[in-house]
Amino acid sequence: MPLKNTCSVRSMGTSEKVELNLISFFDYGFLDKGGYFNVDFAQSGDYVSDISSLTKIRDNRGFTYWAGPKNWVYESAADNSGCNCPPAIKVNGAIYTSGTINYREGYVYNIPTNATGVQAEFSYKWISMVSAKKSGYGRAIRMETMRPDLDQISRSGAPELTITLPFVSFDVPPISTSKPYGLGSYDGAPMEYSYKAKATVVGENPDEVKRISDIIVKQQGFCLNTFNPDEATASGDYPLYIDGRLNSGKSHDQLSTQYPWGQILLEDVKATDGPNLKNGLFQSIVTMRLKMVGCGCSFD
Repeated sequence: MPLKNTCSVRSMGTSEKVELNLISFFDYGFLDKGGYFNVDFAQSGDYVSDISSLTKIRDNRGFTYWAGPKNWVYESAADNSGCNCPPAIKVNGAIYTSGTINYREGYVYNIPTNATGVQAEFSYKWISMVSAKKSGYGRAIRMETMRPDLDQISRSGAPELTITLPFVSFDVPPISTSKPYGLGSYDGAPMEYSYKAKATVVGENPDEVKRISDIIVKQQGFCLNTFNPDEATASGDYPLYIDGRLNSGKSHDQLSTQYPWGQILLEDVKATDGPNLKNGLFQSIVTMRLKMVGCGCSFD
């Protein structure tokens, strides 16, 4: 007798898809409401007269690149209020179009070796949305955001091993309960799945932590549209390559329209202050009771 409601164990599981869609939904949701910072050429800042200047990095892998803050905006559909997307790069004061951008980690490579200065006009996201399981707290928290006053630095670890503040870490456990949805319990009939998920909000500013938590709690009662990541991957239509380079650049809303999967009901969302992390860090814990309805193995 075959397993029911399962097409292939090689596909992403329902719980994996729920977590990925929560991260994608909130990542684009905050961005679309203005959750980003613009950096323009020759823009003045706290340290120097031009915060568009990137810092030359040499890390312990022998890799050289020019870096700014993480999480550059790649979703050209965002906000319509003037985010700098796509970015523009200058090398030695002249526009340079052959550089390769890692949007996720916030750096540019394939820069000429004779470059004495690299600038970028771009936008970067206010909040890092991550998975508690895949990112883990084993990553180092990178508390500095941008130091263009430093012409060149050596970094002991790869940027992929750091998380910038503030961040929201999502933890979606396996399905907590399931039951038939409507009449019938035959193979392929709709099932209602429930989750008890958690989001941990961490930041240096307690007011920012409260604001982020309040916005997440305000989504209670909302049914968010989702996309099927297996279909998007199979079609080669994922937004970024694994190394952070631009692929389709599609937003959560665009993916949900093109590869619809179902809806997730944020049935109950509550926030409480978390334990004191010390070292100038603050956190809150947001608990979420989620529900969704799936039908047959195609749901997986």
